[in-house]
Amino acid sequence: MAQTAQITAKTRSELGSRANKRLRDAGLLPGVIYGHKEAIVPVTLPRKEVVNFLNHGTHLFEVGLDGKKETVLIKEVQYNHLGNEVIHVDFARVSLDEEVEVTVPLELKGEPKGEKDGGVLQQIINELELKCKVTDIPDVIRHDVSEMALNDVVHIKDLKLPPNVLGRADKVIQ
Repeated sequence: MAQTAQITAKTRSELGSRANKRLRDAGLLPGVIYGHKEAIVPVTLPRKEVVNFLNHGTHLFEVGLDGKKETVLIKEVQYNHLGNEVIHVDFARVSLDEEVEVTVPLELKGEPKGEKDGGVLQQIINELELKCKVTDIPDVIRHDVSEMALNDVVHIKDLKLPPNVLGRADKVIQ
């Protein structure tokens, strides 16, 4: 389930693409914190730490900012034109008992029986849209497909989700 990463941020006064490029060149990462009817706060984050947490599937952060701590959820991560470098992060303020809608990766495990009969496993979706409390966000949803025969279909409603996690049931895996 969701782990909370601790990071320290600084407010930034310089805005715009040139200022953001200077930050990135200095090994920092620009971002914003918004939500809960509070002011939008542009921040500077330690790039290496944030990227490391993102690579490990972290969704929830406790950001130390100007002497106070805020619990935030990643809402958007922007990458460069090649898609290999994080260039900006958007955080939304949350409380730990709040329900949120998030997107979580879907991993299929095993080799389907139907592949031995000439079938091909087709994964239509790679992510699931879930609704749950901030503290219940799973890192990934795994589904075993080893029992799937030729022409079998798995609907999202057939997936075993963790307790207190709801998913949309209008998509399929064939």
